[in-house]
Amino acid sequence: MTHADTTEDIRLVVLDMAGTTVADGGLVERAFIAAARELGVGPGTDDHADKLAHVRATMGESKISVFRHLFGSPPTSTPGRRPPGAEPGSGREPGPGSAR
Repeated sequence: MTHADTTEDIRLVVLDMAGTTVADGGLVERAFIAAARELGVGPGTDDHADKLAHVRATMGESKISVFRHLFGSPPTSTPGRRPPGAEPGSGREPGPGSAR
């Protein structure tokens, strides 16, 4: 098998994600709203509005750095501990290289 044999069926490769190169249809904002709610910041509050404005102003930046700016560094995690809702088989397991 040659290099050409393995690449001829590739039609599109996207190396950038939501909001910068690919229109995300509001996915980043919806993900922020859900995560903020889990952290006790509900829609309709001034705190929520301020944080959402920061998320919008920092589109294209690392989301982990944006969340750290808004909510501070996460507490030291327990090795092997999974975030809420990320139980095996839930379809919400952290991806390779993500913090657990």
